[in-house]
Amino acid sequence: MGRRTAAKPSTIVVFIGALAADGTAAETCCGYLNFFAGRDSAQIWANQNREISGTIVDLADAHRLGVEIFGRLLRS
Repeated sequence: MGRRTAAKPSTIVVFIGALAADGTAAETCCGYLNFFAGRDSAQIWANQNREISGTIVDLADAHRLGVEIFGRLLRS
């Protein structure tokens, strides 16, 4: 944990979304975690999928959030 994240292209962003529905986090969130080459393409996708609420974050923020949420599950 705490490792550096890197990707090509360096402009990669993540749409972190959730469907407003009953169900587990896996059912309502995991299918709406999407990677895009850049903020513009992520915003186009978000505009075309308005039933899914969410936010666009850069890769470093997505990694930080992932560690905060799942870090304890990943420790050996």
